[in-house]
Amino acid sequence: NSVNHFKYLTYQDFDVVVDLTRGVLDRLGVKAGDKVALISNNRVEWAAVFFATVGRGAQIVPMYEAQKEKDWRFIVQDSGAKVVFAASEEIYDVVGKFVSGADGEKVAGVENVVCFDAPVEASHSYR
Repeated sequence: NSVNHFKYLTYQDFDVVVDLTRGVLDRLGVKAGDKVALISNNRVEWAAVFFATVGRGAQIVPMYEAQKEKDWRFIVQDSGAKVVFAASEEIYDVVGKFVSGADGEKVAGVENVVCFDAPVEASHSYR
């Protein structure tokens, strides 16, 4: 029996999260016209990345967590994404393999992969 725990967020609080996310995108070098890929379930971070990306004039490339790895690879490659945001460490690891070429074929163009669920001290952490 699982219990869902909801954390309520005011629009003012969400605005702060979006502003911080704009700062992340700025540090990652995302400019107008760039593509930002997002593999995540519905969550506050998803919405923050969406609004921050669109607010910079960049384009969002959304994907489902339930999609197959080959679909993620194709969409990231085909879109020309500069940055990929991954919800979990498991997704981060999969994306990292095809971005680095560790699985045999490197996806070109991706400069950074960021993980929402990574510990704050990790270099790839969204936090």
